[in-house]
Amino acid sequence: RILLYGNGSSGNHGCEAIARGTISLLGSSHHYTINSADLEDDRKNGLCDIASLVPARQKQKKDFRFLKAYLNLKLKGNYLDLDGLYYLPGIKQTKTFLEQGRYVLFSGTPCQIGGLRTFLGKDYGRLLTVDLICHGVPSPAVWKHYIQYRGEQDAQGERPTSINLRSKESGWAGYSIRFDYAGGQTYRMPNSQDPYLRCFVKDLCLRPSCYACSFKGIDRCSDFTLGDYWGVWSQMPELDDNQGTSIVLLHSEKAKRIWPELLPGMKAVQVDADQCFSENPSALSSATEPDDRQMFLSRYQSEDFSDLADELAPIPAPPKPQTSVTSILHRAAHKIKRMLGNQ
Repeated sequence: RILLYGNGSSGNHGCEAIARGTISLLGSSHHYTINSADLEDDRKNGLCDIASLVPARQKQKKDFRFLKAYLNLKLKGNYLDLDGLYYLPGIKQTKTFLEQGRYVLFSGTPCQIGGLRTFLGKDYGRLLTVDLICHGVPSPAVWKHYIQYRGEQDAQGERPTSINLRSKESGWAGYSIRFDYAGGQTYRMPNSQDPYLRCFVKDLCLRPSCYACSFKGIDRCSDFTLGDYWGVWSQMPELDDNQGTSIVLLHSEKAKRIWPELLPGMKAVQVDADQCFSENPSALSSATEPDDRQMFLSRYQSEDFSDLADELAPIPAPPKPQTSVTSILHRAAHKIKRMLGNQ
């Protein structure tokens, strides 16, 4: 059986990478960057139709099974159904499945994979683990509060029917957050302007352990690590279609054996790890706890969320136009030429 553990309460937009990569997986380290060879599949992935990407060879396994809560999240668009799926029962069930000789794919944050490994006490040949490049896990209480806040602002207190924290309607580099409601209302905001995402990116609402994470770095205890290839647009622009390019790290011999089976349907290029992480510091180092984190946590429930975000995580100012050195030299040469021509 395939056991997928997902943290539905975190609201961590890095989960899109692990959703995309996990479905592909069902279908010194080696480092690859991948994206779907089918643009339409890539657009759908992480939304409501990811099951269509499960390779046919896995569907043929008689004991194939998704956890009900994970399917509710990914197929029905119910972001909150995983709240009742706790980590400890999940790893206990994993051990039971493994001792019964079943196949288990366990996906989660790096610390969750570390906890699973410690709990199991040994490696199992039929266990495959997948973690992600994690910015940090936000407070579930803050996330639930923001869902309620959005409903009050957008739909007269209605709960959303679906939430997409990485909508690529405007492209991957400028992705948006989107809430949809049964009454037809839609809230969509660029990531740099949404109050919740601004607080998340500024590290105001992360859990305390995320500021001293012991699971950062290139070498990990998982078999695979998945993440976003931030900076691909300048480092390998031929791979950037503005619909999302991922990094895949292969840590184990098990992962290296499986990897060739996954290549059909992907565009994959081996890359240098230091290069691909140069614009993704979350892979290597913990977030720094902001001085005003406690102020944010003490005020977010009693004050207007947007106003508080404007105060503590203001919308970034647009970058100032920069004049290139080439342009300056060109103008200087033109001026000198004109001066010489007047002599």
